[in-house]
Amino acid sequence: MFEGEDAFVRDQHTSTDLISMLPDELLVYVLSLLTLKESTATSILSRRWRYLWTLMPKLDFDAKIFPFKFKAAEYVKKKAFHEELSTKYVRWVDHVIALHKGCAIEDFRVYLNLTKPYEKYIDNWVNYALARKVKRLELDLADALFPRTGFSVDRYTFPYKFLLQYKENCSNDSQLHNTIYFKYLEKISLNYVNVNDEALEFFLSNCPLLQHLSVSRSKELKTLKIVGPYPCLKHLEIMLCSNLRSFEIRDASLVCLKYGGKSVKQFLLENVPLLVEIYIVGLVDMGDVLLMFSSILPQIEKFYFKHHAALLWKVTEMFYSSVKMSNLKHLVLMPVYTCSLLPIANILRASPRLQTFVLEICGERMITEGELKKTEGSYIHLKEVEIRGYCGSIGELEFVMHLLESAGALEKIVIDPREATVCDDFDYFLKNYTPLKKKIIRKESDARYRAKEQLLHILPPGINLQIL
Repeated sequence: MFEGEDAFVRDQHTSTDLISMLPDELLVYVLSLLTLKESTATSILSRRWRYLWTLMPKLDFDAKIFPFKFKAAEYVKKKAFHEELSTKYVRWVDHVIALHKGCAIEDFRVYLNLTKPYEKYIDNWVNYALARKVKRLELDLADALFPRTGFSVDRYTFPYKFLLQYKENCSNDSQLHNTIYFKYLEKISLNYVNVNDEALEFFLSNCPLLQHLSVSRSKELKTLKIVGPYPCLKHLEIMLCSNLRSFEIRDASLVCLKYGGKSVKQFLLENVPLLVEIYIVGLVDMGDVLLMFSSILPQIEKFYFKHHAALLWKVTEMFYSSVKMSNLKHLVLMPVYTCSLLPIANILRASPRLQTFVLEICGERMITEGELKKTEGSYIHLKEVEIRGYCGSIGELEFVMHLLESAGALEKIVIDPREATVCDDFDYFLKNYTPLKKKIIRKESDARYRAKEQLLHILPPGINLQIL
């Protein structure tokens, strides 16, 4: 064989599409690691790839990966723009579902600000997912691309009619019973979706594999009652359900509880020995935390607290004298409306075995010079501290110095100048779709410079400083 012919054969061999020769199951798995937009784009590669994406077990209709362009700043101005975007989104979802050929769905997610006028479409999507034995169902009808302000706030209501029909027909082996499956659900997450007490009870009774249940911003949820082992249910999230009046959990196998909203007088947590993580977000203050969660605080290992009320020294001092979080190892605090970081010291003192502390700062904090010196005690097990939203104010610098003096085992300090925000969706909008993006980047750059100037020369030997 001539040298030129040999090179030609080698070129042919190296150009063989070995990936396309893999079995469908493996290629579909690879596609499931991509976004829906990316996976559908592979249909143009070849005939082999044209319909592979239609077999994907994961359908994530995230509005942030919309397959069409728009100027978000214009959509904020008028309701008509929002309606146009919603209409395009509905067509996109309907189109994908019409082409989808998978027999089973593992994940089905809707993420866009859709309200009651689109109820019939969302009902059809939920029905489609349940008919294909969906394992993880998520309806996040929040502010994916822009705030709800100025638009209709009529929330979509979860189709309880499906649940009623299912319950009525379970005994006679009806067609509905054979085509809508709740028993495979492992996760249900509903945000800006109205869910009533009966629907919640139905989920608990008819989803034996349910591990994760999340209900956020439902106006119809008034009573939450979980009594009994429910051995699979490990994660429960109830956030900002404004009409919630009663909260009762007893004899449950929960590991993680997330609660957000106002104080609930009829609040009971009893015999939940596996509960080691709690997240408290909203208008609950430290006094309410004592009233509602005091029975389980000693067993908690991870505690996240986003505080919307004033964090007062007297209240946190009472917290310190009343509770010892003796098993707490990881603490995250975000005091939203607080003029001083001083009260945080009392919470640290109530956590004698704390190893990791994360402080998320929203705005500047001021502390009178020397104010922290009056706090007593040390944080002997604290090894890692992270401060998010650090801008270099006097109060922040004094707080870092206080930690350096009081935490003898400290090994690492992480400074993150990116400001923590109260609303993640609105934060996404600000940083990606408005002129504020450049201003935010410049502010963070200045904060990094100040952090280096302030902290590098005061760190004791052996402490690792990371500025993100």
